[in-house]
Amino acid sequence: MHMYRAVEGGKVIVVVGSSELLFGSVKGLEGEIYAVDDDRRRLEAFLEESGGSADVKLVYGKPSDVEVWRKLNLSTADLVLTHLGAESTLGVVQILRNIFGYAGQVVCILDSDSEIEKLLYELEAEVVKPHRFIRGYIEEVLLGKGAYRTFPELGAGKGEVVEVRVQEFSPLLGMRIMDIKQRGLKIALVYRNGEVLLPVRELKLEVGDRLLVVGKPDRVNLFIHTFVIGDYRFPLEWGNRVLLCGEEVEEVKYLRGLLGTGKVEKVGCDELKNIDASVGGVIFTKGKELFRKDYLRFAFEGLEVPSFFLKGSSPYKNILISLNTDTAVHLLVKSVSFIRYINARVDVLYVSQVEESLSKEERERIGELKSLVERLNRVFSLSVNFLRKEGNPVRETLKLLKEYDLLLLGYKVGKRGSFFSPYTPYILSRKSSVSTLLIPEVSD
Repeated sequence: MHMYRAVEGGKVIVVVGSSELLFGSVKGLEGEIYAVDDDRRRLEAFLEESGGSADVKLVYGKPSDVEVWRKLNLSTADLVLTHLGAESTLGVVQILRNIFGYAGQVVCILDSDSEIEKLLYELEAEVVKPHRFIRGYIEEVLLGKGAYRTFPELGAGKGEVVEVRVQEFSPLLGMRIMDIKQRGLKIALVYRNGEVLLPVRELKLEVGDRLLVVGKPDRVNLFIHTFVIGDYRFPLEWGNRVLLCGEEVEEVKYLRGLLGTGKVEKVGCDELKNIDASVGGVIFTKGKELFRKDYLRFAFEGLEVPSFFLKGSSPYKNILISLNTDTAVHLLVKSVSFIRYINARVDVLYVSQVEESLSKEERERIGELKSLVERLNRVFSLSVNFLRKEGNPVRETLKLLKEYDLLLLGYKVGKRGSFFSPYTPYILSRKSSVSTLLIPEVSD
């Protein structure tokens, strides 16, 4: 049987399903490309579009057929890129991982299918959607420019040191170092135009900046998936278990279908004082136990994972994100993994003083938040609307909240304000008439 082999030293990508989207993603890239498909006409069209390049090789056969994969020397492949139906995609990845033991990168272009995506994540395959994001990611893999790169020769060699490059469509672009909050890692240095910059809090990131990121391997990997690849499903970036404190109401069943884990475990509410690192979120519903204790206060004072406080307002067709918080950037970035999988209208709201009273700093902050929303829309193919109102943040938000089903709030753990120094997120969560999702920022 003929086996294709890569030219020594070359970069190799295997394309499964010769669609126009796939070709648009790899067209013009240097390196060898192997196109696998069971439709000869599509394969020939793929070759024709490449100008008959000798670097493009056609492999005819069903991607789900193990024998087809025996024609390829997978040990030379840098990347396998698929664009098939959900079930077919899963079948191909299972063949690669379980039968051939392929340990390289697998990127799947896939429309939303929560159950299949969860299985693909378990097989360590990456699921991507936006075309321009796909192209940029593949280009980095093939050309070695380094959207991110690891340094196996340093430390324990387990990925605790990586270099991340800020790209045109990266969520990192325009963010300040102080806005990048994630437990278990640090931005050690920033390289810009050949110069070394210290990562001071106010340093704003630009296209081409390279960040030296150090930390625990799992936290560094999470940083890459959140800010570079952008494929984490809520709440997996915190943990893979969601706990339920309260009654099993209909809204819990609805919410279960939206979560990346798909699993919700009912526990005694007192157990929440000692949750471990596997817990990614907590759901609170009305019940006798909740009337006896103030779990909202408990969340603000010490809960370091996201929490839902349900009030029966599902399904979530209209979602409001309040940016009147000292964790606005963190809230926006972390919200993406939740809102991108919901077919809903999503608005972000910032309530400020009247235009004439705005300080220079607040004007700049409003501009930064608007730019971040626009960038997240481009990167993740979202349609989030930026709204600005003038007046009292609590009053204006509650007035607008009548049009929404879910309110997203960000807060700093350990902060809930006082009578003389009120904390807007805490007050809004108290007075909200709809279900609320609280996303915490944990101080270093």
